[in-house]
Amino acid sequence: MKKYIINLFLISGILVAFAACKKEENRVIFKGGTAPQLSASSTGPIVLQKENKQANAITLSWTNPEYRFNTGVNSQNVNYILQIDTAGKNFQSAKLQEMSIPSNLAITLTAQQFNGFLSRMEFKAGEVQAVDMRVKATLSNGSVPLISNPVTVRVN
Repeated sequence: MKKYIINLFLISGILVAFAACKKEENRVIFKGGTAPQLSASSTGPIVLQKENKQANAITLSWTNPEYRFNTGVNSQNVNYILQIDTAGKNFQSAKLQEMSIPSNLAITLTAQQFNGFLSRMEFKAGEVQAVDMRVKATLSNGSVPLISNPVTVRVN
């Protein structure tokens, strides 16, 4: 009988020990953010000339998306992707161009860089074309995309 009482107390003690354990957990929960607001130094027409290939063609700047979590404002690096597409294609065309911009809130494209995008989009030289530009913000692992307003720029 004494053996049964000892076993009963031992089992009861183990059950109480397991029941008393509580897992401490801090969950980070995404609370939202604000889509960046994109602005351009010029909407054109911007003339890209070979003689001025190193000259600044356009400066794009945008606001901080301010990713918010239950732990406060984001402390991770935010990555930005500049997207350029033919105007009216809603950033869905096969000729969509992208450029990664880590952590900056602005970029200045030279005439040569801008022309490179347009060449890959197969635009004809000497004609004024309209392109839509926007910025997509993501956290460092590519999650939680926030997309800016599009800006239409005319370029030759």
